[in-house]
Amino acid sequence: LPREESLNQFRIPTRYWEAKRKLTKETIKQFDLGYDIANDAVTIPVRTETGTLLGVTRRYLAADAFPRYKYPKGFHKRDHLFGSWLVAEDDSITSVALTEGAIDAMWLWQCGYPAMAIYGSSISDTQIRTLQRLGIRKITLFFDNDKAGRTIVKLCCGWKYNEHADRWKKYPELDLRKKFVVENVSWVGLPARCKDANNLSPSQVRLLMRTATPLP
Repeated sequence: LPREESLNQFRIPTRYWEAKRKLTKETIKQFDLGYDIANDAVTIPVRTETGTLLGVTRRYLAADAFPRYKYPKGFHKRDHLFGSWLVAEDDSITSVALTEGAIDAMWLWQCGYPAMAIYGSSISDTQIRTLQRLGIRKITLFFDNDKAGRTIVKLCCGWKYNEHADRWKKYPELDLRKKFVVENVSWVGLPARCKDANNLSPSQVRLLMRTATPLP
């Protein structure tokens, strides 16, 4: 495992986090965000729920970068929840928002809402067990305002798409509603440019959190 001192090489000033992502110096410090000058990428440290450093995720800044993100070697997204270590540090947190990506989760923390990212487009049974272990009782789904985001909501209700059979199949053990109180935010009425949490103003985030409704 990498040592904490390995993050020193990325503690290089960059305007990206403040200018492009609206993150404050406090949030940048809280998550130890950095810049990898050699690869022209910003860095996001990833940790276990106990806070052990696993490495950094790189987000490449070049317009034509593909893939956009590079995760630490040996890091399996389905086994972790970004931000879980912050939730673990505070026993009073029993309600969290779930986002797809780390940047959206950090933005929600800055807006005053504990949040964790599922690192992608589906939630795993390992992540569900982590939520239970952390004592979470209520979840607000804050996924992206697009087809992929709406698909994740369906997955959280226990549905999976079977490509061979070309149909959706129900898996009750993956239905979050059997283990938590689950709400979903509504993007109705927001400008079309609002695609994810980080596109929203703090007041818009508060509105979506306040008007989130239980999944049927």
